[in-house]
Formats: sequence, structure tokens, C-alpha cells
Amino acid sequence: MNVQPKRSSLVPETVTTGPLPGSRKVYATVPGFPDVHVPFREIILTDPNEPTLRVYDPFGPYTETDAGIDLAKGLKRIREPWIARRGFAPYQGRSIKDEDNGGVAGDKLVPPCPANTNPLTGEGAQYVTQYEFARAGIITEEMVYAAHKVARQRRVG
Repeated sequence: MNVQPKRSSLVPETVTTGPLPGSRKVYATVPGFPDVHVPFREIILTDPNEPTLRVYDPFGPYTETDAGIDLAKGLKRIREPWIARRGFAPYQGRSIKDEDNGGVAGDKLVPPCPANTNPLTGEGAQYVTQYEFARAGIITEEMVYAAHKVARQRRVG
């Protein structure tokens, strides 16, 4: 007798992906930062005399033409090389407590994310937050990404 384990109805099995109509996803690169790629959506306006409208695209890879999302692995960690260069040390986080999930238990509790990773920590006087880096005059990839997404939103054409 082959019995399949009961799957929680709270766990998604698929996710909607694919391009959005009337627009295309593009990535802008930043000079001097080869691994910073800022996603934008170029929206085609109904007036053919108007240039496309470029807006920041916060939807991750879900709206790419060939998006292949593996829910068990999670999304690609685009900041991983940036963070790795800072030399943070991984540590074992604490176990999840009932209060972390609002006291929900039993069949209402969503199973833990299968793509979970250990948290990282700075050691000694090492800068960790974007605020600390900014106060020290250090421009991080995250700062460049944020500045570029604001500066590059515009009409193009």
C-alpha cells in the first residue's frame, strides 16, 4: 500500500510567472559595479508618438519571459556576492517559537521554508547595516542599486 503524506493546503505548489502584456522587462547595469543589475519595466504607451515609460520593477524574476521558479530552492540570492565580500560569519539562528507565528499551531501552521539559510553576523567593530556604511563614507552595492533605480526611472525613446 503506497500512502502519500498529506500535503498542507497552505503550501503553494506553483507560482504565476511570465511577462506582463504591453511592456518588457529590462535590466540596467551600473558603470563600475558589474554585478549590480537593476530591473525596470518599459511600458508601451497607447500613443505611438510617446516614448515608452520606464519604471522600477519590484516583481523579481516572476515577470521574466523564461522564469523558472523552484519553490523548494527559493529565489536566486542576487546580494550574496556583495555580502560575501564583507566577510560576515554565519551563525545558527534560534529555533522558531510559537509566538513567532502568532501562537498558531496544528493544521493552521505553515511548514518552514525549505530554502531557509543561516543568518550572518558582523564581528567586533565590523560594519553591518547600510546606515553604518553610509556614516563611514562607504558606498555599498545596495546603495548604488537604490540610487540607480530612482535615477533611471524615466521616459525613454
